[in-house]
Amino acid sequence: MRQFSSNVQSVLSEDFVEYFLLVDLELPGATYNLTTHKAAITTDDSVVYSANGAVFEYDSPRQNSALDREAYTIQLIDPSDALFDEFRTGVVNRNVTIRAGFVHSTLGPLTGDLDLVYVYRGYIDSPKISNNFSSKIVELQCSSPMADLDMIRSFWTTENGMDQYNLTDTSFDRINEGYELQLEWGRL
Repeated sequence: MRQFSSNVQSVLSEDFVEYFLLVDLELPGATYNLTTHKAAITTDDSVVYSANGAVFEYDSPRQNSALDREAYTIQLIDPSDALFDEFRTGVVNRNVTIRAGFVHSTLGPLTGDLDLVYVYRGYIDSPKISNNFSSKIVELQCSSPMADLDMIRSFWTTENGMDQYNLTDTSFDRINEGYELQLEWGRL
């Protein structure tokens, strides 16, 4: 069971709970650390999360009790075009980690390891760039590591079936021999 610090427990017992997200995007050029908080946040392990307003919209945190392949969507705005250049070079299957933190009424943002909750951890599945005259938005569809559970890969067990993997493998050369033989099992 997840253990929270006493500071997080006191925040969760209040009537109004203010939270922020910490987003880690591990892209080919660099790792981008972004936050939804109004000011930059430095975690206890000295990672600085920029509060430049790049996180435009995100799915609400949710908890599932079953393994599924639900996608998580996050939208980003990038006025400096640094992220857009990364997305143009290709970001599919790059790591995304999103953690939620809480704001204490007197201590401010709680950034310790026991204070942060993992909201999402997975991979970028399909990025979309929307660039019109009024706004530039990147939408990231992130898939969970369980997304491969729905994958279907056909494997042909024919005489030439192994040739797609190895031309010198002869394990399927005689796969069809003896198929005329019919055996009846059980009592008659």
